Amino acid sequence: MKFLILLSYALALVVLGFFYLLASSPYSMIFALALISAIFINGLLDEVMGELTKLRKLKSDWYSVLRNADMLIVFGAIYYLGSGPYDFLKVYSTVKQNLFLGGAIVLGIILVNYTHRRASRGTGLDTSSERMFLLGIFAAAGYYNYFKAALFSALAALCALLYLSVLRDVWKIRGISFAPLRHAAGATYSYLAQTLRSICSAARKRSPARPKLKVKQPSLSVHNFTAVVTEAKTEAPLPNATVTLASKETGKKEVRYADASGRGDFSVPEGQYKIVIEAKGFKKEEYERFISIDSGEVFKLSRPSVDLSVVVNDAQVATPISGASVTLKIREKEQVRRTDNLGVAYFDNIEPQLCEVFVEAGGYERETGSVNLEKENIISFNLSNKNKVKNQEV
Repeated sequence: MKFLILLSYALALVVLGFFYLLASSPYSMIFALALISAIFINGLLDEVMGELTKLRKLKSDWYSVLRNADMLIVFGAIYYLGSGPYDFLKVYSTVKQNLFLGGAIVLGIILVNYTHRRASRGTGLDTSSERMFLLGIFAAAGYYNYFKAALFSALAALCALLYLSVLRDVWKIRGISFAPLRHAAGATYSYLAQTLRSICSAARKRSPARPKLKVKQPSLSVHNFTAVVTEAKTEAPLPNATVTLASKETGKKEVRYADASGRGDFSVPEGQYKIVIEAKGFKKEEYERFISIDSGEVFKLSRPSVDLSVVVNDAQVATPISGASVTLKIREKEQVRRTDNLGVAYFDNIEPQLCEVFVEAGGYERETGSVNLEKENIISFNLSNKNKVKNQEV
């Protein structure tokens, strides 16, 4: 482990050296290729050390923050941009160069230390190895065309996102999410990371200090999963909805209750999961998902449907009225049915709620009523004959 830490120190200095060479040498494309390789190796090395730290249950030392070399890369970017034809420091800073550079380095150290402590939360831009891979991909993409512009645009974007992430968490700012970018960063190196985990697992098996137990080791990778529960028709969030994740491998369950925005957050090991979504007044839904990266999904719940029977009779002789027109009005939408020989009109697959009902038949007075489908599903109307009503008025 000490050898790997020393190697990471040396690699960080190599990365900084390549930044210097890019700024001063006319053969920049050679050093550009070397810098891309150094960045990728730095990410791989950090991933290996992170896995070994978890496997051996080692505590992070004060000097282990230098493993990820973010501070040195920020320093290199500032040095490069402040030299040569760019001279960005004069454009963006009105203070002396040394003060600006010193302040940037101090903030970079604080940022790296903070993000390093958060690295155990899972994948994404919070993990330095993923930042290195994403940065390397930007550099490789711009190797033949506008290499320096692509590299330093990526540096600027990563630094800005990291600082915004820190400020968001320190000041508890809500409504800002970097989840899509975190997922993209995680996907860029997932296959390489799986290979490294296999290597680390093999190294653990060869360790003589640990007894060999015939127990299947669970996956070490932990991923964030966000479930958002909404109503199917209105897409409004459903607070207090119950979200249950059950591992298909171990049977272990985790339960979350949705917050005011309908959101429930999980941190679970990689694997196959059964997801159960429940909310009062809605149909229970079940899904199966394989969680292998940081991800999220919107789950839509529907209310259980009911049937409504509308019975129409003659008020004077208490006999069914066939062919009567029955209109059901729900949220400004209308459905029309005709009564059968028994004087009954049927409506099916209706959401349980308060509805208005209008009944009309030839020779009879029009009748109006309402029904709460959450409590009852039958409503009766007794229509009065128009001629008999007129005779009574006379």
